[in-house]
Amino acid sequence: KQKNDRMNSSVNLQPGDLAENDAYRLLEATLPFPMPKYYFGDISNTTTNFCLITEFIPFGSKKKPIEDFNPLEVEPAYDKFLDDEQLSDPVEYYRLMTKANATMAGWYKAGKLGDKEKMLMFFFDQTKGIPPSMPESEIKSKIKMGEEFIRTAAHFFPAGLITDQNMKEWRRVLNVVNTYKSEIYGAAGADDAYLSVAHGNLNVDNTWWWRDEQKKLHLGVLDWGGLGKVCLPHKLWWSYYSAELPLLEEHLDALITLFVDTYREEGGPKLDEQVVRRDFMFAALDQCVGLLGAVPAVYRVIPKKAWSAGEVKDRNDRRLRDSFLTRMYVMGLVLVTRMIFRFDLGKLCDDFVASLPAGRRKKLPDI
Repeated sequence: KQKNDRMNSSVNLQPGDLAENDAYRLLEATLPFPMPKYYFGDISNTTTNFCLITEFIPFGSKKKPIEDFNPLEVEPAYDKFLDDEQLSDPVEYYRLMTKANATMAGWYKAGKLGDKEKMLMFFFDQTKGIPPSMPESEIKSKIKMGEEFIRTAAHFFPAGLITDQNMKEWRRVLNVVNTYKSEIYGAAGADDAYLSVAHGNLNVDNTWWWRDEQKKLHLGVLDWGGLGKVCLPHKLWWSYYSAELPLLEEHLDALITLFVDTYREEGGPKLDEQVVRRDFMFAALDQCVGLLGAVPAVYRVIPKKAWSAGEVKDRNDRRLRDSFLTRMYVMGLVLVTRMIFRFDLGKLCDDFVASLPAGRRKKLPDI
């Protein structure tokens, strides 16, 4: 285990830690929102062990009613996949996160964060490489494992959603996304207007919040690991991926409009909202493909026999509440699976494939 941890920290997650140190070291004075004050940071080029000392954020107590917080008093630290339980008005928070994302991206385009070329010496351009698809044998195995888990956890979904017909479509959609991964990423990175420096995961658990004397909501942003130049619609998904589905159902179009308008107002070029939506949805589907490989990690925390026996009733199971990663894996699979049917993402895939030249269309593996 220790060897695997070292491999993950020193290889798989790098140069994320270096970027986090550099973000605090270089951007504190230029960002359009607060980040914790930087005091000291260093990283070893030999081991990648690093040290980072920043301001302490005095998060409030979760036991205290939110209406009792004073002006400028920091609200409690929030968690992923619990929005309806912890946010007084989730849309208000997501609107502010959306504007923060778009403003930072627009400021980079306008040169307000610093010289754009010099910034890329510290915050790498992550849009150049295209990750490969999984080999046929691997995607078959993982889809089979993922489907088995989803069927076991069918009670996490609306009644009647997990049927043989729907699971056939689920398999097909994920098969398309894996098969056409290079084309999907290539399309998302083709136009530099949609690429900018942005936070890798500006989510509710990477922020802190407070209200002023007029009760206006404000945010600060934490966790700058892996900062770089990215595809903005992809990172917008990574800002929303722990939202409750009703928020996306009711407000996604308006949030995308807010992002596009704010990005333009703050120095970025005009974006096509339909392209943003397309690549946002493909980012969700790509995450779902990745989450298939997390099923064994779920079973290490909550054994397979516990799921089969119906012990895990809902997300309030103590093992899901206490294990952030396990909750993220399970609820992430649940959210994107529901999105496939709610937003007809099968048609999204079909339209994308149809838009490709005939010579670039591929035969799907038999799954």
